[in-house]
Amino acid sequence: MRSMILFSKETMTKVQTIPKDLRPPPLERGLFSPHDGISTSPPPLIGPGDRCKIYRNKFHHNNEDFHNNAELALFGLIPSWACDARSATQNCVVHVADVVNKPAYRTALFNAQFCWISVYYFLGSVWKEGREHPVRIERADQQPLLLAGIWSEWVLNSATTLLSFCLLTRDNDSQLKAYGVRICQGKSQCFAFLSSSNLLKCLDHPYQKAIETLANTNPPDLRVTPHTSTHRPINVT
Repeated sequence: MRSMILFSKETMTKVQTIPKDLRPPPLERGLFSPHDGISTSPPPLIGPGDRCKIYRNKFHHNNEDFHNNAELALFGLIPSWACDARSATQNCVVHVADVVNKPAYRTALFNAQFCWISVYYFLGSVWKEGREHPVRIERADQQPLLLAGIWSEWVLNSATTLLSFCLLTRDNDSQLKAYGVRICQGKSQCFAFLSSSNLLKCLDHPYQKAIETLANTNPPDLRVTPHTSTHRPINVT
């Protein structure tokens, strides 16, 4: 089973539509539901090629009320030097150990263009009885998870700049290894987690230090439960 990332319908409102010939198609399946600080229940899942709310490190100077400073961004990073947007859905997630070696992310990384998103939960899979089963991973205390990423700005035309991002992953910690959780096309990985108490301090470091911190920051206590939702990306046709 291919597990990919999805976000909520609510984050897509009041945004400029990407020209149809440049819009990357959504991928098959998603991994989490965003938390916007307002809704009391998880919104529907949506997929790569859609937009969702992100928070950029360069535009925040304290940890207070960052939900008021969210920006809508395309999920799937488009390098600033790209000729078109067709590569976006290939640039949705990247491991912290590989990001420096991949040209698509290098400019954003060297400029320390980090960001984060707030989510209720993400989806993965576990191998059981000869096949993969979808599971839901969330904090045991029901608080939102903060996941780290990298953002980029791409000039769509002379008057429009398109903000996009990808998410960073890392090797599973001991608690997720014990469950056998896999994400992103069956890889034994999890997302790079941030703590609300030090997220800006972490992401304001030079990129080398920030990547090292993200690779070694363990998640909070997590709960893994079976997931039976049949949610599909909103823009699948």
